[in-house]
Amino acid sequence: MKLPRRHVLTLALIPLIAGCAIGGSADRCYGVLSDEQCYGLALPWPPPIGAKSRLAGLIAEDWQARLADNPVNASALGVPGHDDRWPDLSAAALERRQARDRELLERARAIAPSRLEPESRLNHAVLLRQLEDRVAAWAFRPHLVPVTQRGGLQTANQVAELLPFAEAADYEHWIARLDAFGTYVDQHITLMRAGLAAGLVPPRAIVERVPAQLRAQLVEDPAQSPFHAPFDAMPASIDSRTAAELRARGRLAIAASVLPAFRRFERFFVEEYLPACRDSIALRDRPDGKAWYEQLARRYTTTGLTPEEIHAIGLREVRRVREQMQGLLVQTGFDGGPEAYRQALAADPRQRHADGAALLAAHESAAKRIDGKLAALFGRLPRIPYAVHPVPAEIAAATGAAYYLPPAADGSRPGVLHVNLSAPASRPAYRVEAITAHEAVPGHHLQLALAQELERVPAFRRQGGYTAFVEGWAAYAETLGPELGLYRDPASRFGALDRELRRAVLLVADSGLHYLGWSRERTLDYLREQLGDDAAARQETLDRLVAWPAQALTDTIGQLKFQELRRRARQALGPDFDLRRFHDAVLSAGALPLDLLDRRIDDWITAEAADSRPTG
Repeated sequence: MKLPRRHVLTLALIPLIAGCAIGGSADRCYGVLSDEQCYGLALPWPPPIGAKSRLAGLIAEDWQARLADNPVNASALGVPGHDDRWPDLSAAALERRQARDRELLERARAIAPSRLEPESRLNHAVLLRQLEDRVAAWAFRPHLVPVTQRGGLQTANQVAELLPFAEAADYEHWIARLDAFGTYVDQHITLMRAGLAAGLVPPRAIVERVPAQLRAQLVEDPAQSPFHAPFDAMPASIDSRTAAELRARGRLAIAASVLPAFRRFERFFVEEYLPACRDSIALRDRPDGKAWYEQLARRYTTTGLTPEEIHAIGLREVRRVREQMQGLLVQTGFDGGPEAYRQALAADPRQRHADGAALLAAHESAAKRIDGKLAALFGRLPRIPYAVHPVPAEIAAATGAAYYLPPAADGSRPGVLHVNLSAPASRPAYRVEAITAHEAVPGHHLQLALAQELERVPAFRRQGGYTAFVEGWAAYAETLGPELGLYRDPASRFGALDRELRRAVLLVADSGLHYLGWSRERTLDYLREQLGDDAAARQETLDRLVAWPAQALTDTIGQLKFQELRRRARQALGPDFDLRRFHDAVLSAGALPLDLLDRRIDDWITAEAADSRPTG
């Protein structure tokens, strides 16, 4: 269901809008509603003293504060009233946020769960988890490292893609942001200098690409700046005189504020910051690095698993998947192991796309085939559509094979599966079905769009969520391929297993590098041993692990939980087990921490068993 291209948020913007980087809570923050809409009912203010009302008021207060703290995120979510500002990263503002998080946590802990009905109890548990995570994160000062090669100030112009630009007021807001950009940049420099003083700096290996990203925006003509893009095609609803005035003011703001700020930042980055960045790529080598990794592992996986336990799970999963791969090759009569088969597929012209258009068409075709099969596995499907678009060319070189952008909360923008069309010959056809299942349906789009459509569920649960659930569900969605009519040939079946292997390998490599003392060379050797001789792919994988410690733990840990819950439900319910009802139950409350999901499904199993008992 391909739709016209709308304003699209690129992957590189994630560090700008992710609240966790500057004291936010959920790992994903999409969509916004008002205080009243947050609960689906009018909230008196101040709320009554009842536990449920106190909780509702606390949730609304926290959500609105987070939007005010991060106007870029509010713009991404389509919330009016924030489009003329950047986040305030001053020391005073950051101190206020820390103090507020601690105060909100105390208030949340003061609410007794026993005085809440089940749904409010779930809201309380999720809010409490988010506040605890935020308060714990402040101790490690992640806000002092606000820029990586994956995003930061150098991608700030892409905020424009989030905005409507339908009337003159929209351009006034953008000009206000352009005028304020110098302050925003200077706040970054202050934070990063504080990071230098504290020894909190990123690995040089990943940020040495940032200067080139900055220099690409240091144009002589303001009209050639990417920040000028909104003025290049102004809507006909704005009269020509007003449009000319707005365009002139925009160029002046770029010339007077944006370009000088970028020159200051580029000079600071090259002369002062980059030389002081650390040679080590492991998180354990920064101050409190091992403790920070332990906290990140708990936060991302939403489990009590230690890094050592996660490492062991990864090794076990690597063995299991490789055995399945070898069994498949024996069935096909192939004389060799997974590495040899991967090389044979790479040499097969049928696995190469002629160009980017052919690669995009392959994903569109896979999406249409899956769409027609979803009703067999899901009782409830999202109303919000999705589209298939190319990854923006300016970030394709630093982006993986594909990623997904959730729809806007107000329905003004569909979900978007972005496909990387750069070097199409290096993106084999045998992976297309599994990638589409992961990034679109029944993976990210189905789960996130359904979450947005939940009724009488607070916005912080509809629009936020936990990465272990979100990525774990998408990884689980890939395993549904055979039930959706996918992976009908040995190559595509191998492709699905190969992606599962890669996720398991990431568990091992991430925990090995950042916690267990693996060197860069040992990490690359392990990636070569398990994933083959593609040097570019190995480096891309390593760059991801270095820039985003512990995030790669989520996919396999989450996938294993969904598979465990499905087995548990099938065993408990026997012939009364209904896969469609199970999937609907799993997705019925948004992206929960895995331990809360576990309890929720146990309750569902009990209810299903009671409903199936004969009466009379």
